[in-house]
Amino acid sequence: MKRLLRISLDTLLTSTLPIIMWVLLGIIVNKNITNVFTLTYPIQFIITLLISIFGSGANINATKSKRSNLVDSNIILGILIGFIITFVLCLKVNLYIEFMSMDVEIYKTFCIYSFILMYLQLILQLVTQKLYYMDENKKSNKLTMFFNITNVILIVFLSFIIRRQEISVVITLLIDSIIILGIVINNVKSFRFEFDIINNMKYVSNDILDRIGMFIIYFIGFRNTFEYGAIYLVAINFETLITDAQWDMSYAIITTATIDSSKNKLKYKESVKNAYKLVTLLILSTVVMGLLLYFYYNPVMWLLLIFVGVQILDMILIPTVWIKQQYCQVNFSPKITTINQGIEKMIRIVSSFLPTPFCTYIGQLGSLFYQFFMFNIFYKDKYYIDNGILKMKESNSKNKQ
Repeated sequence: MKRLLRISLDTLLTSTLPIIMWVLLGIIVNKNITNVFTLTYPIQFIITLLISIFGSGANINATKSKRSNLVDSNIILGILIGFIITFVLCLKVNLYIEFMSMDVEIYKTFCIYSFILMYLQLILQLVTQKLYYMDENKKSNKLTMFFNITNVILIVFLSFIIRRQEISVVITLLIDSIIILGIVINNVKSFRFEFDIINNMKYVSNDILDRIGMFIIYFIGFRNTFEYGAIYLVAINFETLITDAQWDMSYAIITTATIDSSKNKLKYKESVKNAYKLVTLLILSTVVMGLLLYFYYNPVMWLLLIFVGVQILDMILIPTVWIKQQYCQVNFSPKITTINQGIEKMIRIVSSFLPTPFCTYIGQLGSLFYQFFMFNIFYKDKYYIDNGILKMKESNSKNKQ
């Protein structure tokens, strides 16, 4: 449980501090600025896609193949590819904002800031993924805490004392970049370039489909929903503010399950018990945040209850799916997990085109019930416990890839 909390603490800092930052910027600069969090929300899935391939995938690959050069090589490659994507996003920022049915004049400066901040957090998380697999979670916590706290203090303080948004954004990003450069120099040592992207992708193929699917879902779904009016934008922005950090923290369940699976040490009952302890804390924190922020944003109550209710139900049912899925992905059959990931994402993608403001939430429920059925009912007989360790039956090895 301690390791799960340490990993989730990294994610908490990465996710919660930006939320606090957007709330404070909304108070200081313009209440609408808070909506930048939701406006740029789909882009985070491009960033986590790169983390999956060049962070998680590279570390699993290096652990299994005993090639230490892979990790640092992939950090550098991830940095380069992330830079190209971020540059294009900043260049086409007007087009992006207009596509999302929002006002360019209001959101442009902080939209660019959000894109670049996510890129810097990409670099930070590529480094922290390396530290996780080296069992240096405390060091990872310190780096994450230092960067995110410094960023929030800088942008909030500068926005308070400087009237021009552009100046406060540029100064903050320059200092952030210097910090990230120092972190990379101190944690990426001299190495021989070595790449094996195909096997990186093999070990996280389900994550890749997940991230691509989630980007399409929210990119199209949010645009669809925003066209129905401001009440839906406010309700979704509020729901996202009080549940997004919790979802990001819950992914620590996937990270620990992946690490344990790669070492053939996944203790199923212990993992499930710890996962639900974490989920309970996350749901409670969602309720507390909702109560604290409700009267400031004043979203429509019935809309909020629907949106938040879907998130809480998902949090309750998904942990056992994730744990079994990650073991299958790493040690048994990437084909099984990839096919199932593709089907559940297709359910959500198709739903995002439905002519209703609830399209993304309909898709989320559909994919949740599908995954729960497949891994807890349909594939139930494939799993067994051996001395507390999760295994899958060798009689099904014909599926093995």
